[in-house]
Amino acid sequence: EKKSRKLINIITRSNISDACKNPSPYLNYPSIIAYFTSDQSGPKIFRRTLTNVGEAKRSYTVRVRGLKGLNVVVEPKRLMFSEKNERLSYTVGLETPIALRENVIYGLVSWVDDEDAEFEVSCSVVATSLVQE
Repeated sequence: EKKSRKLINIITRSNISDACKNPSPYLNYPSIIAYFTSDQSGPKIFRRTLTNVGEAKRSYTVRVRGLKGLNVVVEPKRLMFSEKNERLSYTVGLETPIALRENVIYGLVSWVDDEDAEFEVSCSVVATSLVQE
């Protein structure tokens, strides 16, 4: 255990115990994990960025799949790109109205190309009430 932590600290050039105390919801990871505790109040907000891989002037609409038992709010609902490789950001808000009935809930936040559904980009989402160690 100590050897693993020391090696991770050397590789990342940071103190892993400090980094894990307050993980950033704003890193652009391709997935989201939200930890909910019984005393949790308010939504967990995550920011992500999407890159337009299609031609210029494309728009994508959000589609949420799964995540039953959570209130999911994605803003904006539509991303409108004016050029290829343009990057636009969106936020995902996750809130549980009551304690999670399941230990783990899975789902997807997907962006679907409005023109012909040629492109779809998905972000996996996991919400859990399991204790974060």
